[in-house]
Amino acid sequence: MAEFGVAALTFVIRLSLTSLRMSTGFGKLMCLTHYLMRSRPLVSVLSHSQTVVYLMRLFGEPTEAPVSVSNVCAICKSYGESVEHLMRDCNFVQQLLERLGLPVASNPVADPWINWIASYFVSLSGREQRVLLVLYWAVWFARNKMVHEGMLNSVDDVVAFVAAFFAGTGHSNQVLPAPTQVCEASWQAPPESVIKVNFDSSYSSRNASATSGIIARNSQGLIMETCSFPHMNVADAFVAEAYACKQAVGFAKDLGFTKVIIEGDSPTIIKKLNSRKVDRSVVYPVIRDIQALFQDFVSISFCFVRREANVAAHVLAQECRSFSTPHCWMEEAPVATTAAAESDRRKLLQNHDR
Repeated sequence: MAEFGVAALTFVIRLSLTSLRMSTGFGKLMCLTHYLMRSRPLVSVLSHSQTVVYLMRLFGEPTEAPVSVSNVCAICKSYGESVEHLMRDCNFVQQLLERLGLPVASNPVADPWINWIASYFVSLSGREQRVLLVLYWAVWFARNKMVHEGMLNSVDDVVAFVAAFFAGTGHSNQVLPAPTQVCEASWQAPPESVIKVNFDSSYSSRNASATSGIIARNSQGLIMETCSFPHMNVADAFVAEAYACKQAVGFAKDLGFTKVIIEGDSPTIIKKLNSRKVDRSVVYPVIRDIQALFQDFVSISFCFVRREANVAAHVLAQECRSFSTPHCWMEEAPVATTAAAESDRRKLLQNHDR
């Protein structure tokens, strides 16, 4: 595993040193990462204070240098871009940490960056340390792709990249935690008297806008109602998914559905709604608003599904990107969405006949 660490981190350092927008702050992060990987047997038995001493000897007093001259994060477009934000506080990175089974910083901390990363690193298991290092590499690559090419990788893209890297080293079984609350890979009909509402969002970082696509279907797979909602001044795709979920719940309430299953392909949003912990992320106000609506239902549940089981809502969000006002359709949908819903229903009937 030591050979894997040297190979991976050597590439990370080479990547950061050749970046046109690399700064001292990120250079320190990469050197720190390299140091921690090379010294892993030692770091694993050191206390936090001892680890910080080693780091201070290498780098001197920690500073909070920005990653670039830009005053906003290239990925989330919400906060000033610094090493601390990019690698710890950015919503995009927090989603990645959750997906990869790593602890997430629930709120910003006052400790200097080197102090914090040392404490965080030594608190992780060996598996988590290895995943974190490759994740940092992938995040920096995703950030540069956004800066230089204007293309933003999705959370799924980065998770797949990390998993593929470990698969190439023969350690793929150490990367992803066992999935929880994951439904079928294809759309499944709800029980009788229950309505299933699928939601998704289409986000544009170019103009910070999003469109929510929501489709409600019954136990026979028939469309009850569909709608789309445009949103402006949306911070990132994570927030866009939260808005879509809120619209889905409010949509079900307004239509008088009392027993509903809400499905979406955003694991972080679904996990937050199913958790009893106090949420401290940027979407907390939206999560709170959704939870306030629970009392209007006889039963309501939230389930994460793969994209394959959420195609109709995804197509609807994409299909309605050009609409500047909300649109609703009763017992029907736009052409492409109708085709996707019919495909889901055919598969449902085929499985039923077997």
